Amino acid sequence: MRRNVLTLLVAVICLAMVSGCATTLKPIPAQDISPKLKSGALVQKTNNFEMILDTSASMDEPHTWM
Repeated sequence: MRRNVLTLLVAVICLAMVSGCATTLKPIPAQDISPKLKSGALVQKTNNFEMILDTSASMDEPHTWM
């Protein structure tokens, strides 16, 4: 009896872990913010935005923190 309960508990825990990873998030559709900008509800905070993508060999491997 105790072995059956333990087996069932392990099966439920494994199922919960697998189903937790199987969820998907719905993407948020793009919205037009032009009317909010014109009405003043949104205010521009930056003039420029720069993004740097480092595709060098040093960034190829993931870092492992010990």
